[in-house]
Amino acid sequence: MSTVVQTSQTIGNFLPGSRAGGGHNIHSIIPQNTYKISKYSGRVNRKENEKKRRRAAANPSIDRSYHLISFQRLPIIDFGLPLPELASLINQACRQVGFMYLVNHNVGTTLMDEAFRLTQSFFALSLDQKNKLGMAKSRNGIRGYFSIGEENLGDKNKKHGDQKEGFDIGRDDLCVNDEDLKCPLVDFNQWPTIECNEYNDFSSEEFRRGILAYRSAVLAMAGKLMIAFALGLKLPSDFFTLKAKKPMTTLRLLHYPPQSPKDANTAGCGAHTDYGFFTILNQDHVGGLQVRNVENAWISAPPVPGAFVINVGDMMSRWTNGEYASTVHRVINATGKERYS
Repeated sequence: MSTVVQTSQTIGNFLPGSRAGGGHNIHSIIPQNTYKISKYSGRVNRKENEKKRRRAAANPSIDRSYHLISFQRLPIIDFGLPLPELASLINQACRQVGFMYLVNHNVGTTLMDEAFRLTQSFFALSLDQKNKLGMAKSRNGIRGYFSIGEENLGDKNKKHGDQKEGFDIGRDDLCVNDEDLKCPLVDFNQWPTIECNEYNDFSSEEFRRGILAYRSAVLAMAGKLMIAFALGLKLPSDFFTLKAKKPMTTLRLLHYPPQSPKDANTAGCGAHTDYGFFTILNQDHVGGLQVRNVENAWISAPPVPGAFVINVGDMMSRWTNGEYASTVHRVINATGKERYS
């Protein structure tokens, strides 16, 4: 499961020299009203960054993040540390890697395990049942189910799409006349209406209640993360939280079917960067996530029990003028096992 966090405001003017970016799993926060951040641009060494941009432009295959190091593993950060120390470590990870593990957070393992159980029960439904919730049936085509191969990240010329199926969930408090529905990234959720019977132990109400409880817990953690991001950037502690009062957060449940080790070059999820503010990923024990370092080497990010994986999205990278790295990553599930996230 991944949560892509996006703020409730659209960004107007970015820091001078900001770079463009491009999309993964459950929480993203995206901004909605125009906000000028240029008053903080004095902290950026624009002349040095301009040299690095020119060098990167001459070689598009090199990741354009300015501070990335040739990491061989993702840093592990204790979310229970005092806030100043936590903010400093997160700041370093965002600049050098763009990814990190988060341990000792406040989301209980029981809730995390239950979210996986409910995710598995949903994807065990028949394709016909899942297709009734297809994204094309939602108002803006952004909520509901997509099937294996329907998404194609990374190489657009590859013969088959990504070897994954997914289910996207957002806010569940919208009413028909809600002003927020004017935003194309806000839409009603589609929920299954299947109930338990002698052939099926899936409960729609249990699924909805449990997934929304998990989403609520992860969003609470995201609030503290945004404070740490702000402090790490030497900004007021509420700099980001003020812009995320109604976050356009997407909770994405994913299932990767088993692939043979012989299919090690077939992507469950093609190489990409995430488009939102940041992503919170809850991966199962199977693994398969790989992150690309500055030398274009793919580094495995194996599951750490009880940990979330946090990664910077394109929005945050652009908002910080490339100070924070939105790092390319992919999923290769060549284990021969089912993978859920």
